Amino acid sequence: MSPPSQSSPSKERPRETLPGYSSPTTGVYSLLPVPVIPYAQLLRLHNLPGYLFFYYPYLNGALYGALTASPPTPPKALLSALTVLAACMFFLRAFALILNDILDRKFDAKVPRTRLRPLPRGAITPLQACMWMVVHVLCFVAVMWAGLPEQCLRLSVPHALLHASYPAAKRFTDFTPFVIGPAWAFGLFVGAAAVGTDPFQEVSWLGSWSGEGESTAGESHAAPWCLAAAYACRGVVFESVYAHQDIGSDEAAGVKSIALRFREKTKRMVVGPVAALQVALLAGVGLGIGAGVLYYVVACGVVGGSLGWMIWKVDLIVPDDCLLFFKNNCWYVGGGMDVGLGMEYRAKTLETDYNLSLGRSFT
Repeated sequence: MSPPSQSSPSKERPRETLPGYSSPTTGVYSLLPVPVIPYAQLLRLHNLPGYLFFYYPYLNGALYGALTASPPTPPKALLSALTVLAACMFFLRAFALILNDILDRKFDAKVPRTRLRPLPRGAITPLQACMWMVVHVLCFVAVMWAGLPEQCLRLSVPHALLHASYPAAKRFTDFTPFVIGPAWAFGLFVGAAAVGTDPFQEVSWLGSWSGEGESTAGESHAAPWCLAAAYACRGVVFESVYAHQDIGSDEAAGVKSIALRFREKTKRMVVGPVAALQVALLAGVGLGIGAGVLYYVVACGVVGGSLGWMIWKVDLIVPDDCLLFFKNNCWYVGGGMDVGLGMEYRAKTLETDYNLSLGRSFT
C-alpha cells in the first residue's frame, strides 16, 4: 500500500488577525460615559502634541504681532488673547478632525492604525458626526466673535477652508503636506490679528520704538511672510515623515501620499531640503524684525540642530520612529520657534520700558 500523498504547502500568506474594539479602561476616555466616548474620540482628546500643533501657529502669530506692535503689546493683553485663541484652537481642530474622519471613513476602515476610529467601526453615523462638527463650528465662531478683533474672524474663513481642503486633497495629489503646511501657517495671521496688530503691516527693523509713537530705521514687509513660509515648511517636514506610518495600507486603500511618491527617498528629496529652507526663513524673520542674538541661537540654532538630528535618526520604514519624529517636532522644533519669538518679545518690552523710564526722567 502506497503512503498517503502529502498535500503541497499553501502559497497564500496567512491573514493577520487584528483585535477588535474594546472600551478603554485607562486614560481620559475611561472617565467618560460609554455613549460619549465615540464623540470624544473624534476629538483625539488623548493627543496633546496634536493640540499643540494646532495652537503653535496662533501662539507664534500672537508673539510676532505683540513684539512688532508700536509699542509692544502689554503682557496681560497678550495673555488674554492667547487664552481666547486656545479655545478657538480646540474648536477649529475639532472641525478639521471630524471632517477628515467623515470623508476618510472608508479609507480608515482599511488601515490598521485607523480602522477602530468611531466612524469606521460604526459607533456613530456620519450624520451624527456632522452634527457634532457643526456644534464645534458654531462654538468657534461664537468665541472668536466675542473675544477677538473682527479681523480674526475674517481671516479664519480662509484658514478653516485650507484645513477643510486637506482630506479632499488626498484624493487628487501625492503632495498633501504642501496643503496642510499652508493651512497651519495661516493661523499665524489670525494670531497676530488677535493682539490688534495688522499681520501684513510693515515692520520696523534695526531700531526701536522711541516712546513717542515713532519707530526708527527701515521698514520690512518680508518678516510676516517669512514666518508663515517657515511654518508651512514645518508642516511639510513633519507630515512627510508622518505619512510613512501607513505607507503599505495607504497603497492598498488607494490613498495618495507623498510617502508613496518618494518612499525611501523622502528624506533626501523632500524633508531635508524643506527643513533647511525652514531654518533659512526663520533667519529671514530675525532680519526683518531686527532680532537679537538670542533669537538666532534658539529659533535658528536649536530648531536647525533639532531638525538635523531628527532627520538623521528617523527610520522611515519603522512606524514608531515616524510617530516619535512627530512628537519631537512638536516639542523641540515648535518649542524652539516659540521660545525664540518669546525671548525677542521680552527683549522688546524691556527696551520699551527702559526708553519710557528715560523719557520720564528728562521731563
